[in-house]
Amino acid sequence: MHRLLGIIACVLADSMFTNPAEATVFRVPTPRYRTINMALSASSPGDTILVASGEYKENISFPWGITLVAPNGAMLRPEGSGLITMEGVDIELPITIAGFTITAPWNHAVMFDNTIFEIRNCTITCKSKGWYPLWAIDSEGVVTNTCFSGDPDFATLRASVDVELRNNCE
Repeated sequence: MHRLLGIIACVLADSMFTNPAEATVFRVPTPRYRTINMALSASSPGDTILVASGEYKENISFPWGITLVAPNGAMLRPEGSGLITMEGVDIELPITIAGFTITAPWNHAVMFDNTIFEIRNCTITCKSKGWYPLWAIDSEGVVTNTCFSGDPDFATLRASVDVELRNNCE
């Protein structure tokens, strides 16, 4: 009996310290994931979504811990007053956006609230007066090799905490 309990204890201890399941890579578009939002809905923290070149007219609200990459470039155009958002999440699981041209017709193009993020190799444009291309409130992030455009008085970003800009253009 003691030997059986010892074996059970070893199995339970081993399962507590093994790595979680491998991260999943989603590809957009595919027959199963025709839109970025469809892939985001199926994703879990640690997953990566690879987006093929093309134009995507979607409003996106990120789950935490996701990497969204367009290796060959893709255009993301939030519809109407929509934008790309991430709010009220587990800030220990950052998100990454890379390789996109993001153009918002109205409102901020990208908005983070209480988030850790990384944006790299993107172009972010806000077409309306009085709005920032990137709005980061109570968030920490790094923005690298990214170009911003829009209202000259609101050219880059509005941040209330720590956002580091590296090698960017306006």
